[in-house]
Amino acid sequence: MSSIVPGYDTDVFISYSHIDNRAVGGIGWVNDFQARLENRLSVLLGCEASVWHDERLEPADIVTPELRTRLRRSVVLVAIMSPAYAGSKWCEWELKGFIQEARRGLTSGNKSRAIKVVKLPGDDDHYSRILPDVKDVVFFARRGGHAIELAPTSESYSDAMQALACSIANILNRLKKQRTVYMPAAPPSLKGQRDKLLQELAAHQYRVLSPASDSPADDGDVRAAIAQSGVHLFFVDSDDPLTRGPATVESAPIDDVAAAHQVVVVHSASQAGNSFWKELPKSQESSPTEVLVNPETTALKNAVMQTLNTPPESVNTDAMVRVYLICHQDDHPLIRANRARALRDYLRSLRIEVKLPLAEKDEDVQFSSDNRAKLKTCDAVILYWGESRQGWFEQRLMELRKARGWRKDRPFTVTAGYVADPTSIIKSNFETREVDLLIKQFESLDASDERLRTFLARLPAAGV
Repeated sequence: MSSIVPGYDTDVFISYSHIDNRAVGGIGWVNDFQARLENRLSVLLGCEASVWHDERLEPADIVTPELRTRLRRSVVLVAIMSPAYAGSKWCEWELKGFIQEARRGLTSGNKSRAIKVVKLPGDDDHYSRILPDVKDVVFFARRGGHAIELAPTSESYSDAMQALACSIANILNRLKKQRTVYMPAAPPSLKGQRDKLLQELAAHQYRVLSPASDSPADDGDVRAAIAQSGVHLFFVDSDDPLTRGPATVESAPIDDVAAAHQVVVVHSASQAGNSFWKELPKSQESSPTEVLVNPETTALKNAVMQTLNTPPESVNTDAMVRVYLICHQDDHPLIRANRARALRDYLRSLRIEVKLPLAEKDEDVQFSSDNRAKLKTCDAVILYWGESRQGWFEQRLMELRKARGWRKDRPFTVTAGYVADPTSIIKSNFETREVDLLIKQFESLDASDERLRTFLARLPAAGV
């Protein structure tokens, strides 16, 4: 039996002291606890849950590779706290091992994947040091000044078990969605990239949902599949209007879609792709959406994997650091795989939110309004000089000077100019004090460049 979460083998790993499972004329406490949890969890999930504990008999047993693997491939760990647990080196190893091996972090939403079940209270000071930020689920009561375990047939035990199972089911369903991708068929121009992306997702054990290729996509099935997915992709050839229909159907409003990511992959032999994303349904504006126009296969795979590994609910927008990367339309990362895109991707890898100018050529009024809004709200600015002429770059420097007035008492944390290929005598000799740092990298992106490192060091701590 495997976990309901793709990429994992076990839903729940129970960590306990063997003393707490000694049986006297009946089943051991831990064995009974496991059976009841497994049953309750299966009912909540609507499928068989996998709950496991190591049936070792002696605390001196050695740690096996199988046990290490089981820890690494378990979604949730339940630590059964007791005086014996608090003093067990084995239990300490299991708990530390789970925390170290947690592949997607120790939390899901605001829930910890390591849960404390208190069978019996012990040294309060010692208990407080074990998962100090995790709320206890109590399975004991005090009677006559003494603590005793709740009877499994009691209402209090049943209530505690229900609360525990509901919390675990919430974590499992959340992570299952995060590791599920909806990926419909692609037009011929993008089929090769879709196939390679599918192989990448399979290699990382993600669950992929897609409509049957031999029949038209049913709107109800599409809605259901997207609702189950943490990321949904659309493949569109903007030069072939016939391929746009499915994307429109599959973008229809559905319950819960605002919590998921969208990645729109656009193939465009001309520049028709520049304005394609304006045709996405307005109902989807609340969904985080990334549009990739003519991406290289590696860049596409990296973008999707990064999106999957950064679930939207984990983002603290109040603490987010925003850098406005201003570039000419001919250098725009949404249109071309170039140095500007490499710079954007590098900043994003540092968990920096990168804002870009609008990519469309038309609607100058809208562009100007959007540009001013980003200059007023972003923490820092990078002016990118690549394919454009010197006149364009000088104009952006003038706008930056005006923006300092728009921001009133909120100065930029740091401003920089980034001068990139193609190289020229003008760029090589160009200097300015309109920005705090002038970074020149003509050959390739150099993350060790002292000026780039200085720029990053001046950003607020939340960004790096």
